[in-house]
Amino acid sequence: MRVVAAMLEEPNLEKITTARVASSLEISEGLLYRYFDSKSAIFDALIDFVEESLLSLTSQIRSTEKLSGLAQVEAMLTVMLKFAETNRGLVRIMTGQVLIYETPKLTERINRVHGALENALKQGFRAAIAQHEIPADFDASGRSKLLMAYVLGQWQRFVLSGFKIKPEIKGAYELSVLLRP
Repeated sequence: MRVVAAMLEEPNLEKITTARVASSLEISEGLLYRYFDSKSAIFDALIDFVEESLLSLTSQIRSTEKLSGLAQVEAMLTVMLKFAETNRGLVRIMTGQVLIYETPKLTERINRVHGALENALKQGFRAAIAQHEIPADFDASGRSKLLMAYVLGQWQRFVLSGFKIKPEIKGAYELSVLLRP
């Protein structure tokens, strides 16, 4: 999987094929098929890694009692953006860029990951409401959708820039615009 992730880091991405993966691993394509029955299975395993990593990290943040609700949301946003920066190849999967010509099941899976991340943000906002950090009529669901769209936009911009424009929140003002009512 690391080989495929490294291939996905190439700024001028060539099509990922099982033949190319096998060649990079210096094994036969037949041997590769013993471990993965298709290229989709390789991408599915990479989505598993993304899902397990990001959801585990957001869960850890949510369970940190010392963090207020808004601090949890801020930490989750930071984790999502830093994860993409650290895992440049995987961000192509996270944006769905390399999944376009694959089985629709893969796109559905990555969309479910996005939904789970959005839900974690919503839970952070609801905690902030319960802690009276933000007003009770704050639209936690709407703001979570907005933040997830922001994160996806940052990831996409990172990919389209050839990994030059880092996905990040620049400064306290930008953060306050994103988080506060």
